Amino acid sequence: MGAVVGALFSGSFAAYGRWKCLIICNMFLLVGNSLSLYWKNLTYLIIGKFLYGISAGAFNVFCPLMAKEMAPKEVSGPAGSLFAVMQVLGILMISFVCIEMV
Repeated sequence: MGAVVGALFSGSFAAYGRWKCLIICNMFLLVGNSLSLYWKNLTYLIIGKFLYGISAGAFNVFCPLMAKEMAPKEVSGPAGSLFAVMQVLGILMISFVCIEMV
């Protein structure tokens, strides 16, 4: 749920600057992980995971934009697409590694 919220609303915040948005995402990540790590009851854990999800969803929007902006003009298109390809390959590798655990 948090990733959906983060991905949906991060596009409207991109106008404020990519670096500022990445810093805010890192703050959500820090608070979410802290709440998940030091949870006293289930509510803290759920709120922490939700904040972490917001950060993860927003990172999936901002990181390809940053890669595309920072890359040279000749490779700016593939640089943005490479993020999605690497994500899918990472999920595929984790699936192969964890198949023995099931």
